[in-house]
Amino acid sequence: MTEIVKQYDNWSCMACVAAMITGETLQDVVDFVGHDGSAVVEWSDHPDKKEGFQLYEIDQYLMSRGYSFAAELTVRDQAQIGDKSVDCEVDFSLAMVLIAKSPSLEGCTHAMYWDGQTVFDPKPDVIGHRLLKDYEIISLQIVHEYGPRERLSWHDRKAAG
Repeated sequence: MTEIVKQYDNWSCMACVAAMITGETLQDVVDFVGHDGSAVVEWSDHPDKKEGFQLYEIDQYLMSRGYSFAAELTVRDQAQIGDKSVDCEVDFSLAMVLIAKSPSLEGCTHAMYWDGQTVFDPKPDVIGHRLLKDYEIISLQIVHEYGPRERLSWHDRKAAG
């Protein structure tokens, strides 16, 4: 059974979701990517310009644990394949990362984990489980489990070339 990992700030929801997918801790994700997302960067959409966790970092973490994003879908149920959209049906029995409009930060998004039955929301003030209809979902990433890989941190991988 999936344990809810709660975020300790308002920029680590995606890292919490990655921890829920793998059954590890938020600290495991932070250790892998080499930062806690708190750096202030000019390019950020976060109201306080926090770096947060980038999708490529989360993807690398998941791949090191035997998971990957199989497809990205929008709420119009279209798969993005390169620069083309293809109509498709979404199988909601699959595990997914849900991206919704943030309920508390204007112009931002919020990530949650869907295990095929239940929404696991890392937002600290959300108690218990929620339903899909409780959120304004923008897009989703289907999660595929393919088996364990060598566990190198993002920085170790960059150093190795």
